[in-house]
Amino acid sequence: MQLTPIIAIHLSAATFIGLAVAFGYLARHNITGHRRAMQITYIAACLVAGGFTFLPGRLLGDLLLQQLQALA
Repeated sequence: MQLTPIIAIHLSAATFIGLAVAFGYLARHNITGHRRAMQITYIAACLVAGGFTFLPGRLLGDLLLQQLQALA
């Protein structure tokens, strides 16, 4: 399974929106809001990227499934 250009655009758009919100907080000297927005953006990006990495049909997803089947 390959990432389509539409999905890649949405992922990068979500990242840019998260960064814009974070820098908006920073411009208003709201460090707590900035920190929280950056943490949410980072965690969400890791979960989404990680989720797509382990889908069946992708290299790491197939390796994981092979290892799980070998354990069973």
